[in-house]
Amino acid sequence: MLLAIAYDFQCFLNKVSTYTRLLFISALVMLSYTAIASTIPLESALKFKTLSTQDGLSQSYVFSIAQDKQGFIWIATEDGLNRYDGQTFTHYRHNDNKPHSIADNFIRKVFVDRQGTLWVGTNNGLSRYNPELDNFNNYYNETTNINSLSDNVIWDIYQDKKNTLWVTTANGMHRYFPKSDSFEPVTIKQSPTKLRDIKTLFQDKNNNYWIGTYDQGVFIANEKLTYLQSLQHKNKWQLTIPATSLFDIKEIDGNYWLATNQGVYVVNPNYKVIQHLTTASTNQQLLSDEIRTIEALDDSNVWLGSRNGLNTINLFTEEIKAYQSSANPNDKSLSQNWVHTIFKDKDERMWLGNLGTGVDIYNPITSLFQHKLFNYHHNESNKVSVNSFAQTADGKIWFSSEQLGLNYIDTIKNTTSRFEFSDSNNIDILRSYNDTLWILTFSNELYQLNTRTNQLIHHKSWKNNANLNVTFSFIVDENMIWFIDNQGRLVTYNPEKILFKHYNAPIKGEQLQALQIDDKSNIWLTSNLGNLYKFNTNTF
Repeated sequence: MLLAIAYDFQCFLNKVSTYTRLLFISALVMLSYTAIASTIPLESALKFKTLSTQDGLSQSYVFSIAQDKQGFIWIATEDGLNRYDGQTFTHYRHNDNKPHSIADNFIRKVFVDRQGTLWVGTNNGLSRYNPELDNFNNYYNETTNINSLSDNVIWDIYQDKKNTLWVTTANGMHRYFPKSDSFEPVTIKQSPTKLRDIKTLFQDKNNNYWIGTYDQGVFIANEKLTYLQSLQHKNKWQLTIPATSLFDIKEIDGNYWLATNQGVYVVNPNYKVIQHLTTASTNQQLLSDEIRTIEALDDSNVWLGSRNGLNTINLFTEEIKAYQSSANPNDKSLSQNWVHTIFKDKDERMWLGNLGTGVDIYNPITSLFQHKLFNYHHNESNKVSVNSFAQTADGKIWFSSEQLGLNYIDTIKNTTSRFEFSDSNNIDILRSYNDTLWILTFSNELYQLNTRTNQLIHHKSWKNNANLNVTFSFIVDENMIWFIDNQGRLVTYNPEKILFKHYNAPIKGEQLQALQIDDKSNIWLTSNLGNLYKFNTNTF
């Protein structure tokens, strides 16, 4: 709430004075003791990665996010512009002694046009990025130049269907002319009021312009900008939008979605309101009536960012879900509830800029992972790691842990159980073949478990005779074990006859290394001389 007051107060001051990396997110699955004991049904939840000032972000109030053609993510904050390459941040700040530094440190808008040019709207001027020189050309209000900006408080940057670039400021709208590198302030002649603080500009399918202000309401202007009509009053379309603020507008599924201070309005191309979502109309499922940003995740889901959290709407089922920050960092929830902007990048990651902690990133790829055994609220000291996995013919997933021993997940019953034996907390590698589970311990003991009968056999001759090179593990084919020993030889172990056989590399002194088996029982190996070999297990 204090953040909301601070931001709105800043907007008030502007009006009364001068109107002034790629990621790859890896999942580390940690299991807790209490989670192993029983099945925990978890509702599918959104998981976020947070980028904050601790990660290198220049400031924690994020107002706008964009991605350029090189894949860099640009983040606008209250204290500088940030370029993120997936790992590190580069900061751009204003320097009075450098005329080609960014125009101001308070950044409201970042926008990449169809030509790939990055434009930056600040609290004191407009900047255009020069990638070759890694600097900016800046545009300001010049009192003696009618082809300059009318003021320096930049609210929105937009490119219409004819590729015309528009810049809106505290005092109005401006059309950019690239040939002369100049701006033309635009005045709509038949206008019921002088527009100020134009926060949102959007051209619809009929080529009309939607103009959203900070506190004057929503307007529609024709393509030639010869007349303007307020949607708070009687108009030619008989369309009524009583909201005083329009923060964002997106075309989704053929309709126009409006983020306002009175909820979400969904308007069809014929200018009819087909849905009005508020906290009252959704029985409080909507977290707030002040919706700041809208973005479509995919063809089925729309995300709404508000000052009280994130809502998702399923377009087919009309189900609304709510997501808010949690005090527990292990939940990977939103880091802050005031979601100011949502941006979807080229890889369909969702970047949520908030006012307080920075950026929360949702990756739809990592959401495919189900952390069914993760107890998010368990004591940190009781978390344990998983060493190895295997699956037997009955569908059971077996996994080992130094802390929890040998366990299996029954995928049919959706339960987890433990298999106890003396060396169960000392397991290094699991391998399976049909109903047999092969278990190698850190102390180089080999066990064979029949998973149907639970009969456990200890192969005592293994420890002193196998000489396994643990760098390359081992494979199982028809209950025969194949591995590389420390002399660089291919070795097979017959558990029924308790017999080892060794196969040297074709070249004297050559050592075999990694091995893998194909679906025709051929073993493929590499060597320290860079050779690739195929070994036929039928003909030896």
